[in-house]
Amino acid sequence: MYLSLHADEPDDYFICSGKSIYLRDIIYHVFDKLEVEKSNLFVNPKLFRPSEIEDLYGDNSAAKEKLGWKYEKSFFDILDLMLEEELKNYNL
Repeated sequence: MYLSLHADEPDDYFICSGKSIYLRDIIYHVFDKLEVEKSNLFVNPKLFRPSEIEDLYGDNSAAKEKLGWKYEKSFFDILDLMLEEELKNYNL
């Protein structure tokens, strides 16, 4: 955000990993971190929707080229940080 606000010319930038990730991998990662059994995941095929797009991900090349932005953490690193913050606010 800081880099885009201080750019010489305004533009739109995607701040993203540039990689696609399966939702199931995200769910499994969270389940592992929270020590939830994967058997608690239930999939209802009736709720699946057709997808015209086989692989969807953001293109961060403009942020890299124009702003010198670097993507140094994985999606799962960021997810871990978010989980950590949420767990701090959760009163057990």
